Amino acid sequence: MDLDLKNKRVVVTGASRGIGAAIANAFFQEEAKVCIVSRGSEQLYLTEKNLQETFGIERIFAAQCDCADIDSLKNLRDQLQKRWLGVDIVVANVWFSGGIWDEKIKQNPERVKKMIESTVPMNRFGTTDEMADVAVFICSERASFITGSILVVDGGETVWGDFDKRIKQSF
Repeated sequence: MDLDLKNKRVVVTGASRGIGAAIANAFFQEEAKVCIVSRGSEQLYLTEKNLQETFGIERIFAAQCDCADIDSLKNLRDQLQKRWLGVDIVVANVWFSGGIWDEKIKQNPERVKKMIESTVPMNRFGTTDEMADVAVFICSERASFITGSILVVDGGETVWGDFDKRIKQSF
């Protein structure tokens, strides 16, 4: 779908792996320019290299930044201003981390499977691409009438209610 994001200047935080990297990839598919941001550097620059091989060097750059540190954010702002003369879209991917669930799956895959089957009507986790598609859409003009809303992307989990109670029982 053409979301009219060609040449938009996009910053994606938490983009060295997982959902953040998938969001960056989805913006590239829409022909945007993307700065991927992460606190750590090794995985960040590996992700940058992989994306450059697919989409070209001129459309991506990586910047190490701790988004909880004001000086680090000022440095990022200066890099973006120097390189792009501004930014059109910022995706603050700070809450989306697969690390916690990845660890739980490694520790007890059967228990996680049982919990997902009992709490998520679609009986599975969402994929990183599914999360990325929503993030990119919501940043486009195609979503211009969506405002003041919380868009829940959870496979129907919240419609079952009492999620907190069920999740605690599962773990």
